[in-house]
Order: sequence, then C-alpha cells, then structure tokens
Amino acid sequence: MKKFIIPLIVMVIAFIAMPKSPVREHVEQVMDHLNPPPETMFANVNRIVDGDTIELANGDTVRLIGIDAPESRANDKAKRDAQRTGQDVRRIKQMGKEVTRFVKGVVRKGDRVMLEFDAQKTDRYGRLLAYVYREVEGYQPGRDDQTLEGFIVETNCPHGMRDEAPRFERRRSCRQWLMLNAELVYDGYVQPMTISPNVRYSDEFKDLYQEARRKERGFWDNRQWRYNPKKQNPISYR
Repeated sequence: MKKFIIPLIVMVIAFIAMPKSPVREHVEQVMDHLNPPPETMFANVNRIVDGDTIELANGDTVRLIGIDAPESRANDKAKRDAQRTGQDVRRIKQMGKEVTRFVKGVVRKGDRVMLEFDAQKTDRYGRLLAYVYREVEGYQPGRDDQTLEGFIVETNCPHGMRDEAPRFERRRSCRQWLMLNAELVYDGYVQPMTISPNVRYSDEFKDLYQEARRKERGFWDNRQWRYNPKKQNPISYR
C-alpha cells in the first residue's frame, strides 16, 4: 500500500508547488466545481409583505432567513412576541409597520433582487428561504457602517478586473448588491433567528445584533422605542 501512497503524496506536493499553468488552472476550476459557491438567482419584486417577507413578480413568496422582524398584524406570533418581550401587541404592530416601512423604502415594486439560498431552499409553507440582496449603485459606506462591507456582492465586473483592484474602481465598474437581511440586523430593526440547517451567516448576524444594541440603533434606541426583550440573546431554534 505504501508504494502507492508515497508517490501520491509527492504528486500532491508537486502540484501545490508548481507555478500557474493552463493545466493547473483547469484543475482548480474542476475543484471549484466540486465545491460550488452558494446557489443564487435573480428575480423582480412584486410587493413587500412585511419586514422579513417579500413577494416576487412570479408569485413566489420569499422569507428572509436568519432574521425575525416584529409582526405588523395581531396574529398568534405577535401575541407570543408580546409575551416574550414584555411589550403589548399594539406596540409590536407599530414596530412591525415601522420595519415594513423601512424595507419598502429600500426595495420597491419592480426592483431586481438577488437571492442566495442556504442548505434548505423552501420551508414547509412552500416559501423560498433566502438571503436577499438589493442593488446599491456605487454604495459608499459611511464611517459607522464599515461592517456592512462584508455583505456586499459584486457582479458583472469587467473581464480581467483583478480582485485587488481599488475599491473605487470596482464600485464604478461592477454592479453591487447589499444583503438586506444583514442590513436589517445592522440597523436594529430585526433580531437574528437561527433555524438549522440554514446557519451560513448566523455568527455574523449575532455580531451585527450586538453592535446594533450597543449603539442603540433602530428599535434598540430606548429613548424612542423602549424595546427591552426579556430574552436578551438572539433567538435560536435548533
């Protein structure tokens, strides 16, 4: 067995050490295919249902995964949220309408969005489960929101543009998409909600959540909302 293993190890080491060549580039492309990037698709928006749900032009409903927004209607979940947070249902509805208003302000009917899927593509209700990206032309993060840089995806970059190209050049030349799920956590309008196996960004969302609370953004601004959930940590259903 050793006479087969040792030559194989030598071949792997030689491959790693060898300079770039058409053959090696082809092998790397095959490896990338075996470990593909997250599945994505583009779609047009028909309407915003609420703070964490949108309807596409083809009739599909999309539930933004990894987050949980306050309910905008007095349903059973609103009652459970009221019990959990210490707020009354009327206050929960106000908050739900506020986050829905925010989403409607940044994503409008007819807008093109990009959907990124996690381990499960649909839930038991038939809704698509996705991280939703909205296009942000020439997005320029301010001093205080550098954290969102990691949630920007670039597409349609000119052929041959290097990854290390200056940021201003990439913004000018590529289409930029910002993840709405992360933006809502960052701005303090939603809480993280982790439901396995869709956990790709769970750690990042928890970090954004803690920062939003610390900097009193959105609903964590107690001067306006006085929103102090009894359960201080992000929701986690395993």
